[in-house]
Formats: sequence, structure tokens, C-alpha cells
Amino acid sequence: MTRTRTVVDEAPDTGSQPTVVVSHLDIVFRVVGGARPEPEDDDETDDATLVRRALRAGRSVGTVREVHAVKDVSFVAHHGERVGVIGRNGSGKSTLLKAVAGLIPASAGEVWTSGSPALLGVQAALVKSLSGRRNIYLGCLAMGMSSAQVDARFDEIVDVAGIGDAIDRPMSTYSSGMGARLRFAISTAARPDVLIIDEALATGDAAFKERSRQRIDEITSDAGTVFLVSHSAASIRAMCTRALWMDAGQLVADGPVEEVLGAYEEATGGTRRAQGGTPELDGITQIGTRSISTASARTSAFAGQSGLPVLFLSSRFDAGGALASAPNAALLGGPVLLSSNKQLPPAAAVEIARADPARVELLGGRATILPEVGAELEENGTVVVERPERNRVAQVAAMSAQSVREGAGGAVVLCDHEDRNIAAAALRALHLRAPLLLLRPSDSRLPTATIREIQRIRPELVDVYSDTDAPEDGLVETIRDLGVARVVRSQVDPVDSALAASREHFPGGRQDVLVCSASAVDELVAALWVPWSGSAPLLLVPDDGVPPEVADEIRRLGVERVSVLAVDARLPDPVLVELSGLVSGS
Repeated sequence: MTRTRTVVDEAPDTGSQPTVVVSHLDIVFRVVGGARPEPEDDDETDDATLVRRALRAGRSVGTVREVHAVKDVSFVAHHGERVGVIGRNGSGKSTLLKAVAGLIPASAGEVWTSGSPALLGVQAALVKSLSGRRNIYLGCLAMGMSSAQVDARFDEIVDVAGIGDAIDRPMSTYSSGMGARLRFAISTAARPDVLIIDEALATGDAAFKERSRQRIDEITSDAGTVFLVSHSAASIRAMCTRALWMDAGQLVADGPVEEVLGAYEEATGGTRRAQGGTPELDGITQIGTRSISTASARTSAFAGQSGLPVLFLSSRFDAGGALASAPNAALLGGPVLLSSNKQLPPAAAVEIARADPARVELLGGRATILPEVGAELEENGTVVVERPERNRVAQVAAMSAQSVREGAGGAVVLCDHEDRNIAAAALRALHLRAPLLLLRPSDSRLPTATIREIQRIRPELVDVYSDTDAPEDGLVETIRDLGVARVVRSQVDPVDSALAASREHFPGGRQDVLVCSASAVDELVAALWVPWSGSAPLLLVPDDGVPPEVADEIRRLGVERVSVLAVDARLPDPVLVELSGLVSGS
């Protein structure tokens, strides 16, 4: 894909001395992964083909691929500037500033800095077995301060961190928010010439944020330069005088904060109150948009996975079919994005370029994606595969056959074609890490493709989600006749299914949780990939308020931020306010 850098308004020459000069910077990572699959013809039966398949079955061939994380970026920062860096997950923001900090070498281009930049990130390592007090001394001494200087500023550092008596407890007992605040206080104690803050100010309460602003004011008044990486437009507006917008590794815009953020929000479906969107609240990141195609692409980007073995495209006019395919797609290693039938949405094109899948598969179903979409992808060098199945039942069964080995046992989730049951069943499949299969759409009986797949897997458990068939109608007995030892019929609410999966697969101390409306089947299509990939837990919230069980789970996770996916502002403002109040900052 060809991308053009557009500059909203080049940052003016302030007349002060430059502190950071980045010139035509490129960062390329070499990634070792599985070999891309070779196309196979199922009708090939010659001896050479059979030998080649047997050899491939016995070994995994590693390939080295290049990921271009930062592409030809140039800018100059001066003393006294506060520069916000904004962009979606995977856009290259953190990679760029790690290069500025000297932590990542340039593949091409040059980086010059004044003094030694200090990088503060919420993932920065601390010695967890030591107390906060000991970490203050170790961190400050590592930045070149003397013991006397640390003694003189010790109380000030503790006050900025706002952790009180916990300063003498081991770091292992701290919440992630407490650790991030202490890192910020330590990093700013030495008054570095260049301070780089990676999402640290997303943690903490209003009092800490005010202390942070005062600290940054002191640094810039001493002629320092601050870079703030954030997903939050509110933080950038409050803290910065200039903004850089990164997307797909490129610098899209560089200029005054309001102009750059205005262009960013317009291009990405931003949700400013003045534009009729949902409000900006502490601890809440909006992934909201008015387009479901854009929402699915942005949710996939939120997961931040790249170099995927596969990515799937399905029609936005068949969201139920796409959701039914999503669990088996996740087992195959990729998300399902929703697309127009006739052309590839720009957001999907950007996400495919970022995710860099080995292949893109076009799903069929009731609304088939036309070959023109695949042709557009192929023009950009993407390997495109059109699946032959043209009905939902056969497609889901075929994907299961690709993802689950014969005789695997375990569990299989089975459901009818009701959207609500598909949502609950897909989340149950997430919980069990199991494939999903479908009943016949007309009478909820077992179709031939599903029968064959159950016989091939030989599961010990089949969990059935269906409102249209009663036990006495023989469905359970039919499944047992296939050799299944245990058959259960579930009527679990999707909210409860999401809760069970979160409790099973995610310990506390998470940075993010993804929240969707419980009534939005289409939003779950790409959202399901987020917890399956391990990026963040997923919870569902009804439009009338946050259930107590969901509130308890958010508290258990101890998250610093709630990322809300709400197409066309589906979640009402009172629900967002309630979610904001649940975010852990201490």
C-alpha cells in the first residue's frame, strides 16, 4: 500500500536549541516465524506430492521475515517543547521513541539527542523483590545522581508518586498503577534534558495527574523537552504544545496540537463531544466509530498482533455468520474483519498492512465478498484465498477441520443460527478454546457437515446452544449416538460467557480491558480475537448499566484503562461514567 505523509503544519522554528533531531529514520525488525503455507491442490496424488506433504508434516520450517516498524520519519524537537505522539496500536509510536532514547538501533537514517534521554514506560522493569525506597535509590543512582542528591529529593519523589507508607513495602505488593507512578517520579527526579513518557499518565487519579503536569512544567521551564505517547487525545491536549501523528510506521502529521488531533479524530472516527460523540473520561479509551467495518479493523489493531498466519474478511451484511466463524478463525491464528462486499474499506486496508498476514481468506456465507476485493488486496502484494464454501454451516465445519486435529477429543460448542445464541456460543468457545459448529438453520437438526466434524474430532463434551429445539426432540440423543460421552444444553447469557472466559484466562494486574455492548453481535466479530490472542480480557455490558459481577471482575483485574468499543455510541454516557469510576488507579 502506498501511503503519503501529509503535514498539517510544520512545527515552527522556536529559535531555541534543538534537543532531538530525527532524520529519515527507518526501523526494521527481523522476525523468525513459521513458513507461509504453500497452495495445495487436493486432487494432486502423484508420488512427488505425497512425499513433499509427508516431509512437511514432520517438521516446522522457520522463515525470517522483515517488519518495517518505522518508515522514513524526520522531525526536530527544541528546548521547552512538549510533544505528544498519538496513533493507534501498532502505529510505531513507542518504537520511534525507543529509538530516540537509544534503546533500538536505526536500520537507516540518523537520530541526534542533547544529553541522555530518559524513557519512562509502564512496562519498564523494576526490582520487585526490593522496596520502593531501595528502587528510588537504585533508579536515581543509575541516572547519574549522587546519594546526597537522592537524599535531598527523596521526600519529593515519594510525594509525586503518591504511594505513602507503601514506599517501604516490596514492589511485588504494588498495583500496576502504583508502580507506574513511582517510575514517573524516579524518572523526573534528575531533570533529564529529554523525557519520554509512554502512557504513564494514563494511570492514577486526578491528584496524581495534576502532580504530573506540575512536574512536566518544571522540566520544560528548565529548558527540557518532553515527549508523551498516549492513546488519549485529552492527555495530549492538556499536556502538549505540539503533536506527531503516527500510522503504519509513518509520520502522517506534525504540527500544533489542535490541528493534528482534529485531523486524527476525523480520519479515525474520533469521539469528541463537540462532534456529537461520547465524552472523554478518565481511564476510558474510546474505540468508537460510526462504521462497523472501521470498528472491526480498529479492534484488530487494538490487539496489536502482527505477522499473523492468516486474517479473514467477511461481509458486514452477514455479521452473524462472521461471528460463527470467529472462534475457528482464532484457532487458525487470526481475526475476522468486516468488509463491504464490493470494495475494501480503507480502515481494513490499513489494518491488513499493519497485521501483515501470510494470507487473507475471503469468507462466504449469505453475502459473498466479490472478487474485486481480493484483486485489490493482491495488487498490494497480499496472498488472497477465496474459500469455496458458500453456506455458513459448511464454512464453519471446514474451518474447524483445518484447525483441530483428528481425534483431538476435548470439547465442541454447537449452536443454532440465532444471533444471541451465536454470541454466547462464540464466547463459550473462547472459554473452552474449542471449535464451534452449527445446527441446520431450518429446524436445528444436525447437518451432514457438522456430523462428520464431530465424528472426526471425537469430543468428550458437546455444549449445545439452541432455543428452537427441546430435549425430547432427539437432538441430545443424536449427538450421543455419535459417541459423545457428555452432552449439555446451555442457555448462558453472553455477559456471563464473557465473564467466565475472563476469569479463566486472565490474572489480575492487567493494563487494559476491552468492553463491548452486550446487544452488539457485529462488534464481537473482531473483539473476540482480542482475548483469544491474549492481548486483553473482553467483557460485555448491557445498555442499562454495569452488572455487579462485571464491576467485580474489572476490580479483580486491576486495570488501568477500560477500552470501549461502541459503534455509533451504543453504550450510553451513564454507563461510560460508571466504567470510568471502576478503573483502578491505586
